Amino acid sequence: MPDVRFDKPHRLKNFDGTNFNYSAMGSYMVTFNTRNRNPVLSDIVCPDGNPENAQVRLSDIGTVLENYILRIPDHYHNVSVDKYVIMPDHVHIILTFCDDNYSAEYNNSRLSKIVHALKKLVTNTLGFSIWQLDYYDCVSFSEKAYDAFIAYVHNNPAVWYIKDKAEPDIPRK
Repeated sequence: MPDVRFDKPHRLKNFDGTNFNYSAMGSYMVTFNTRNRNPVLSDIVCPDGNPENAQVRLSDIGTVLENYILRIPDHYHNVSVDKYVIMPDHVHIILTFCDDNYSAEYNNSRLSKIVHALKKLVTNTLGFSIWQLDYYDCVSFSEKAYDAFIAYVHNNPAVWYIKDKAEPDIPRK
């Protein structure tokens, strides 16, 4: 793990002109959305009405995406997919880069290459794009931050279900 400098997830937007190495060893939570937040990836269901038991039911498109997510370690050595959730209109993936020996040629780009590859593979499979152009990332600088990432991804379906029950007519944006 990188050195412990923060107690919570921290997004490095590089406002200060520094250049964070997004190929460095460590854990990253990546989120990307469908275009216009179109809910084409999954549905959140809760058969017993208890939000703690909310489940993701993947659409055909979500299944295509999941197959590519699960194959990330096959194509990117020393990268693990620690946890992910495919929500109706967005995806959260926690990736861990287990080495610092990534070629200098790809410095600062391993994370973006993975995200762009996922989007491109799904787009090519479908024959059209469903994605917004950008993505969001957070970097874990501590075990506490990593645990917060895991909890956030794990709880996302329950939170979605609760909000959907409380405000069913309010579009999510």
